Amino acid sequence: MEYKLLKEAKTMITEIIEHIKLFREKLYKLIYKRRDSAMDLIDALSSNRDAESVIQLNLNELFRRRYSSIGDAISNFFPDEKNSIVNPMIQVKTKEMQQKDLSCLVSEMIPLQTTRNYFLFGVDCTPISRQFADTLEDRYVTYEPNPVLGNKPITIGHSLSSLVHLPEKRINSWVLPVSGKRVLSSEKGAEVGLLQMNELLGEPGLPFSDKLTVVVGDTNYSTPGCQKIAKKQEENLILLTRARSNRNFYYPPEHVKTDGAGHPIWYGAPMKLPDEKTHHPPAHQEEIKRVTRKGKTFTI
Repeated sequence: MEYKLLKEAKTMITEIIEHIKLFREKLYKLIYKRRDSAMDLIDALSSNRDAESVIQLNLNELFRRRYSSIGDAISNFFPDEKNSIVNPMIQVKTKEMQQKDLSCLVSEMIPLQTTRNYFLFGVDCTPISRQFADTLEDRYVTYEPNPVLGNKPITIGHSLSSLVHLPEKRINSWVLPVSGKRVLSSEKGAEVGLLQMNELLGEPGLPFSDKLTVVVGDTNYSTPGCQKIAKKQEENLILLTRARSNRNFYYPPEHVKTDGAGHPIWYGAPMKLPDEKTHHPPAHQEEIKRVTRKGKTFTI
């Protein structure tokens, strides 16, 4: 019995190693220049525990080159027009095309769902403060939470739109980053996030390309512009967001005009979220019990 379990564990480990090797080979081919330096930098970053800055990744034992190779690998990670001159055999792609290829490669690693009949993703924008980077292109004033009373929640820098896959709890509590894009000053971060999702949904061969997909976000993703983008994938995309506190909803009209005179009634009584007096009792209510890791039980 022990021999059988040991053999099964050895087989599983071998399959995982081969899976990782295949992933690294595909990733290596998507890097145009400074491939070895870039792979060392990715390994150092993935195993980092102590580095507090990018340059300190040079001290990681997996980074086998000099510290100057870090900046060189980052500067040459995405292709440019010079690639066609350096090596005419390389099929030159734009930065956007390479970003899409990288997102598709990571998306291939998303496991199939067993307890859910849909794939769950999350979108959000993270502020990157660059107050002293005077030469940084396209800096702008962006939102950043500030706990100090009286201070405006803003900073000078840019924002990063992140799309992540939220796996089932049976696997782990970590999220899988799928796509990250810098938000330009001429763009809206929430709309960029949904465009990232739409771009992958239209790509054949991915685990979720033709499956039901749910995207969750905060109140910024409840705008008409975001709803319009999500509607383009209405066959298999559901956008689930929080509602703003000042948003009004309307109940169905109590009666419908049948005589054909005047404008038809579309809305009934308003339901204002901050005002509980305007809330009607729910049509259906169900109690759900949850048990925390410490053994405490609570009911929703």
